[in-house]
Amino acid sequence: MTQMKIRCPTCKNVVIAQGNPREKIFITCPKCNTQGVFTFPFDTSLHSAQKEGNTIRPIGVTILAILAIISALSIIFNFGFYASISPVIDSLTSLNFFLILLLLLGIVLIVIFFMIAYGFWKGSRWSWYVAIIFLIIGIIIQIIAVPLTLFLFSGASLSTIINTFYFFTILRTVIFVLLYNLIFGLIIFYLTRPHVRTYFHIDHLGDIKSIIKANRKIVYILVIVFIVAAIILMWGFQSTGAITLISVTQTPEHPQAFDDITITAEISGGSPFGGAGVSFSYTTYFGEGSKGSSEPMRYIGDNKYTAILHDSNGTEIWYFIRSGNNVLGEHTIQIGHIERSNKTSLAITNMTQVPEKPTSETTSITLTVNVTSNVTVIDVLFIKEIISPSGYHSSGGSGMRKIHNNTYSETIYQYGFGNQYHNFESGTKIYYRIAAIDKSGNTAVITKNIII
Repeated sequence: MTQMKIRCPTCKNVVIAQGNPREKIFITCPKCNTQGVFTFPFDTSLHSAQKEGNTIRPIGVTILAILAIISALSIIFNFGFYASISPVIDSLTSLNFFLILLLLLGIVLIVIFFMIAYGFWKGSRWSWYVAIIFLIIGIIIQIIAVPLTLFLFSGASLSTIINTFYFFTILRTVIFVLLYNLIFGLIIFYLTRPHVRTYFHIDHLGDIKSIIKANRKIVYILVIVFIVAAIILMWGFQSTGAITLISVTQTPEHPQAFDDITITAEISGGSPFGGAGVSFSYTTYFGEGSKGSSEPMRYIGDNKYTAILHDSNGTEIWYFIRSGNNVLGEHTIQIGHIERSNKTSLAITNMTQVPEKPTSETTSITLTVNVTSNVTVIDVLFIKEIISPSGYHSSGGSGMRKIHNNTYSETIYQYGFGNQYHNFESGTKIYYRIAAIDKSGNTAVITKNIII
């Protein structure tokens, strides 16, 4: 026979109960008349040690506390890392609502992880409930991730998803969901073991039902808040109008080699929270080696977005401003002087395309051109920008293959490896540019586009 103190989950009144290990008794709180069932723990010595203040912490709880601290520190490290490399931290006014939301979520997670770590280390009863609720919410979020991924690719047909690399994106998401849910489930299973619950003074799992029942108003309020927040987020990320490029400016207006060039675009439309989702991609050529990049443009307020080109090395730059798979505008920047005149007879002619009208059954498109000049042709370059409806994007430049005298060829693939190339999606837009330079330094450029 052992004697234990039991705290009423409703009014917190302490009731003295007597019983044997594993014995189940029915208790009514004399103060608030709350009824409940209590099962005496098997390991009464452990409970007695805890009552006397000699906390015996299970090693698994210690590990979870350390992992919670590591998780909090990793979020702090990531914040510091991105703050050091990202210009969006220059001013909070440059952050759109979505980034602010992510920042606040990160701060909340840091606080929760430190709370759980402290509570687990001290054996605090409340930390057990916080951890259980946090893990259950995590499982729900992970389950939502799969339909959310499908929603993100809803612009593509099911056959397109299955037959493209997006299938692997979804498959990877499903695998991660299963893995995370397995880990979260094992942690919940461990935390509900008798010796662990005893460490946290959780006498029986019925306490959870009692707490929910006693605080049902709070539960209702939380559910309402969640629904309202979901509605606000749905509204906040819903586009309020067509996304349109109003104007583009660059500074400096006439850049020289190795100048930093700031591109500023004024864009209307988008959603209140997510903005227009503007990205910037470019490819350089005619310089000392070509380069390219694709990155989000930074929101600076007043419907304006900006991107910076660093260390341009005397090249011509072809860049695109996009919102998702929609091209808002394409522009060319000349760094210093690019010769393009009739000083030589340099010309790009007789271009052919096979197939002439590509479809969604097409896996490759072959282009052939003649490049002639009265002086030696040094190089013929091919620069492309591929944008598919489901979000696939590829950009870059390379030299065209010389196949006969003055004839050059290039084959465009959507993506693939070896001889395994996939069909172009219906609605894919291909923008390409053929650029030639001869020994005199004269250049010639033609620009075309293909819509599948």
